[in-house]
Amino acid sequence: MYNQKIKPYYIIGLGIVFLFCMMILAIKSYGPGLTADSIIYLSTGKNLTTHFTFTRFDGEALSNWAPLYPIIMAFGYLLHVNIIWFALGLNFIAIAISGFVTYHIIKKHIHQAYAIPFILICCVAFPYYKLIITIYSESIFICFQTFFLLYFLRYLYSQSNKQLYISAIFMALMCLQRYAGFMMLLVAILILLTDENIRYKIKSMLLFIVISFLPSLPWLIRNYLVSGGFTGQHTLSGKLNPSNLGLNLYHILVYLQVHYALLFILGALFFFWSATLYFHQKNTGHTTTKKAAKALWFYCSAYLFLLLLQKSLHLFEMARYLSVLYVPMICYAAMFIDEWYKKNQSDKTSELAIKCIMIGLATLGVGGFGTDWWTNKELSAFVKEKTTDKKVMSNYPDFMWLMNEKEYHFSQYKGEPSNEYKSRYKGDEYLLWFKQSMRQTLIEPRDTAGLTILKNMPTYTFYKLNK
Repeated sequence: MYNQKIKPYYIIGLGIVFLFCMMILAIKSYGPGLTADSIIYLSTGKNLTTHFTFTRFDGEALSNWAPLYPIIMAFGYLLHVNIIWFALGLNFIAIAISGFVTYHIIKKHIHQAYAIPFILICCVAFPYYKLIITIYSESIFICFQTFFLLYFLRYLYSQSNKQLYISAIFMALMCLQRYAGFMMLLVAILILLTDENIRYKIKSMLLFIVISFLPSLPWLIRNYLVSGGFTGQHTLSGKLNPSNLGLNLYHILVYLQVHYALLFILGALFFFWSATLYFHQKNTGHTTTKKAAKALWFYCSAYLFLLLLQKSLHLFEMARYLSVLYVPMICYAAMFIDEWYKKNQSDKTSELAIKCIMIGLATLGVGGFGTDWWTNKELSAFVKEKTTDKKVMSNYPDFMWLMNEKEYHFSQYKGEPSNEYKSRYKGDEYLLWFKQSMRQTLIEPRDTAGLTILKNMPTYTFYKLNK
């Protein structure tokens, strides 16, 4: 076990302070990362405090996103604090708490030989740097998930129903924070079904499902009444479809063809991931540890598989998609390294291998509206001048809301019938178009001959719409 004289909680605290300093340095020039999702969370929170409705920046009902994070943002608006710093502060606190709870889960699996670098990686790289400096909902989701894993693993160790029911409370919070929680609930149910004594535990498993799912039921019903789908446009058949697996794998392979180093790294990680299950199956001495390790392996693998079934999987968002696996991966890695080190602690190559494993546990990055392109004064002045007293639609109405906190709408989508487009037109007289590579689902501005003028247009242009 880890030598308590090294004071691991001090090390975690040092890592958290270092992470805070990195966060401040990252956002001091252009501010935090703000994306379309960020504006949806903030605008919905604002509308909750002013109109008591779950509506976004464009007046559309919130249904594609879970309700808890906008509710949390609403509290920030009610407190009359800077909402950006409020959100960043919550992100940081959530990550800090997750770091301490993760250590509490794995502390019995950490040895003095590699404890300091392992704990620092848990903190500094935890759980993908981008989440701390971007206003996303994942940081709080990961915090809930960390508590879920704490009590769920305790249940696997002790078979205490109390621990299972407490874990269900945090699973319910995960589902209310992000729809990905329902994927994790499905995975947790599958893990419970693998219990050889499941026939004696049907009642407790059903209660686990009820506690996890019931708090989200009113929201899902409301979504169905508002949008015709329980999770808005994110229907189960559209989100998780076996036909998407081949297409997603093809896109990943095409991407990797021009990134040979990444292909080698992923290939090695895949081999390692497969080999660790075999290792635990053959070498883990403690039955409960083996059970917990296999549960974590299945938890991560099943989530990744379900991710590959999703429609329109964006490779540039993979770090964000995979961020929720950081905590269970850390826990699993701790268990694997623990058993490996016990068997090979006399072998010097084992320490080198352990250090190599830990190198791949971090990633950096920030973006969205928190870059120099979006934060330059010329653009801000242009948007405020053109849109202050006019009814405007755009390919980036979320950015415009960020400037003025007024309602703006998306321009016409490709394939959107004219009657549907006009039904949400709402008297908009102008179009503000930003020349960006994203948002390719929207119809580009065209001249009188019907030809696209995007290639020759300025970086951002203000149009008078023809009614």
